[in-house]
Amino acid sequence: MQICFSTDDVHPSDRISYIRDVACKTYVELDCLSEKKHNFTSKIYAGEIANLGLSEVITDQCEVIRTKEFIKGSKANEIILSLQLNGTTQILQDNRETTLTPGNFAIYDTERCYHLKLGENNRQLVIKMPRDHLKVHLGEISHYTSKAMCFKNPLSKLAIGFIQTLPDIADNLNKEKAETISKQAVDLISHAFIHECQNNSALLQKSRFTTLMRLKSIIEENISNHDFKPADAAKLVGISVRYANELLNSENTSLEKYIYAQRLERCRLNLADPKLKMQSIAEIAHSNGFTSASHFSRRFKETHNISPIEYRRSKI
Repeated sequence: MQICFSTDDVHPSDRISYIRDVACKTYVELDCLSEKKHNFTSKIYAGEIANLGLSEVITDQCEVIRTKEFIKGSKANEIILSLQLNGTTQILQDNRETTLTPGNFAIYDTERCYHLKLGENNRQLVIKMPRDHLKVHLGEISHYTSKAMCFKNPLSKLAIGFIQTLPDIADNLNKEKAETISKQAVDLISHAFIHECQNNSALLQKSRFTTLMRLKSIIEENISNHDFKPADAAKLVGISVRYANELLNSENTSLEKYIYAQRLERCRLNLADPKLKMQSIAEIAHSNGFTSASHFSRRFKETHNISPIEYRRSKI
C-alpha cells in the first residue's frame, strides 16, 4: 500500500481534524475524538484490491463515531472489517459490544450507527467490503456485526492468515488476479462468521470449503478455454459434478451457472477497461470462453439488462 497519510508533518492543533478528514475520505463520514489533542499521532496506509478498500491504521487513543446525522444522505453501502494487530478496539453496534485484541476481527455496518473506542498503540488492518457480496453468504448482516471472531477458530485462523497477506500483494496484482483475490477474501471472511456464529444451516465444513475454493480457482484458471466444461472442472479437482453442484448449492448456484457467471463477469470487466477499447465485443467474448458473440450478447443482456455495446459506451 503506497499511499500514506500521517500527522507527522501536521501542526499539533490540526492533527485530529486532519485524520478525521482522511478517515472520512477513506471510509465514510464520521467524527474522530481524542483526549490527547495536541500530542495526538496517527498514520493511515491506504490501497485497494479490486472492490475491496484496504488500509492499515496506526494511531493513538481515539474514538470514532458514526451517527444518524452522518448516515443521512450518505451513499455508503459498505461493510467494514477491523483485524486487530496491536492494542485493543471496542466496537459498539446493534446493541452489542465487543473488544478486539490482537488476532481477532469483527465487522460493522456503515448504514447504521457505530462507536469505536481505540486504545493506545493501536494498529489495525481495515477492509471496506461491498455489502451485496457479503449478503450473498450471510443474509442479514446485523446478525454478525460487533461480534469478535477469534483466531482459535480454524476458519477464522485461515481468514486471518489470508487477510494479513493482502497489504503485501495489493500493489502487485493485475485486474483479473485482484478480482479473484477479493472474491476469495470475502468467501473466507463470510464462512468464518457462519462457522463461529454457529449458523449450521449454511455451514460448510473446513474440508468442503477448501474443496470449494480449489474448484473456484480451477475455473478462474480455465475461464478462457472454450472447451472447458463442468465435468472438466470437477475432474481437475478430483470430485464428481454432483458433489461440485452440492458445494455450490450453498451459494444458490450450480457448476454450470457459476462458470457462465464467471465468464460474463470477466467480459463485463473487459468491456469497462479503457486499455481494451480497441478490442471488439466478439474478441472479448471469445477470449473469455464464449464461442458465439450472439450467444454472449444475449446472455449478457439477460444478466445486466443492457447490451454489451451499450454497457461499454456507458463505461468508456
